[in-house]
Amino acid sequence: MSEKILLVIDLQPAFKVEPYYTKLLNFIEENRNNYSKIIATRFVNNSDSIFARKLGYRDCEKAEELDFKADYIIEKNARYSIKEGAIKELLFNRDINVIGADADACVLSTCFSLWNNDINFHILKDYIYSSGGDKYLEQAISIMSRNFGEAIFLKN
Repeated sequence: MSEKILLVIDLQPAFKVEPYYTKLLNFIEENRNNYSKIIATRFVNNSDSIFARKLGYRDCEKAEELDFKADYIIEKNARYSIKEGAIKELLFNRDINVIGADADACVLSTCFSLWNNDINFHILKDYIYSSGGDKYLEQAISIMSRNFGEAIFLKN
């Protein structure tokens, strides 16, 4: 049996939307023992990034403290997804459950990266959200369902 990992995408104060944020923090604590590792991603921006230049997004220029304990943190420096080297090093040959924010951006992009690297993963549908609102969450779920199949989603 392969190692079971909880991959927590960008659950950080900059993307905090209640009640979802607290719901995910509670899930992590209540299910910590069901996973061999909790790996988190953390978005960090910079003033010269494509996010700043093209979108005018200037938040997250300092690494924020996470509100939960992760066994390992992957810094995403002005990226939607994890770099391929980190995917292969940390996630290859493991069973991954994905939760986090933003479903329509970083969660979606990370899932495409996992898929493209033939990583076995499931999305915990009740534990992803979008800071853009339910409309964007629903659209992201539709895109994920179409591209990865409905079986990719786990109810927890």
